[in-house]
Amino acid sequence: MLRKLVFFLVLSAFKIGYGQNEVYELPVYYGMFFNDPQVNTLLYNQNNNIQLNLAHRRNSNNFGGINTSLFSGTFKKELKKEDTYHSFGIQIISDKEGFLIRRNRAAITYGYHFKMNEKYNLAAGFSSGFYNFSIVSNEVTGGYSSYAFDGSFSLALYNETTKVGFSVNQFTNPTIRPVEQDVILARHVNVFFSQQFNLGNEVKFTPSLISRYSKKSTSVFSGLGASLAAKFLFKDKFMAGASIEKSNGFYFYGGMEKIKTRNSSFLNFGLSYFVPNGANQRSNVQLFEIYLSLNIIKKNNQ
Repeated sequence: MLRKLVFFLVLSAFKIGYGQNEVYELPVYYGMFFNDPQVNTLLYNQNNNIQLNLAHRRNSNNFGGINTSLFSGTFKKELKKEDTYHSFGIQIISDKEGFLIRRNRAAITYGYHFKMNEKYNLAAGFSSGFYNFSIVSNEVTGGYSSYAFDGSFSLALYNETTKVGFSVNQFTNPTIRPVEQDVILARHVNVFFSQQFNLGNEVKFTPSLISRYSKKSTSVFSGLGASLAAKFLFKDKFMAGASIEKSNGFYFYGGMEKIKTRNSSFLNFGLSYFVPNGANQRSNVQLFEIYLSLNIIKKNNQ
């Protein structure tokens, strides 16, 4: 009985909140470990031959049913031409809003990298896949489900310490109609930048910025968004930092990087915790993230 009541409340809230003629849907970009893998699809570390990423975000307290999981894998294929290679990958994102609403994405990714000069490399790539919005079938009603094409492309200039570029996501601007309501996957542009500085012999400092712009609409995600972060790496092992998300809140994070494993590979591990600010219009709940990355390196690249 309780599940039926919750279902009717959630469905009613969905219809009220999405009661305009059309609404704009953006991916869940906020979060320390969710921004970069979704904003671009390029493998920047030329030493890594395979990179696997796992991330999970969950709201705290009684909102644990609202959570997002991400998996991405990228493989580097070297070309005969020196300093030129392809990167191929896959990305899967599962976004759950309680036990009823699902927003799932899956895509293949591709990148082409070549050395421009002695200082910088240029990379261009795209992702191509689908977006699915669904309401799970239950004792009260049948399920709803709708699919749309989901694609993006990226362009970046980078080296070991610098990364600057932009991407265009959901560029086809498709429309789906899950529950008598048009939902538009809003086209948006992301600009990203990071620069690493050495503070002495044992500390590396990396400020970074990701800025997103989409057409202003009734969605609180629309318009101009930005995430500014400051990361510190101590002795190339221990990571700590914080970031601020426009109209959202603050993230505090830490972890370890380049943990040696067998067979010429290493792990990166991180945790983050989110605290909303007073301008947050979406929720006032806190959340946490966990992130794990496995990087496999060819012996002759070490």
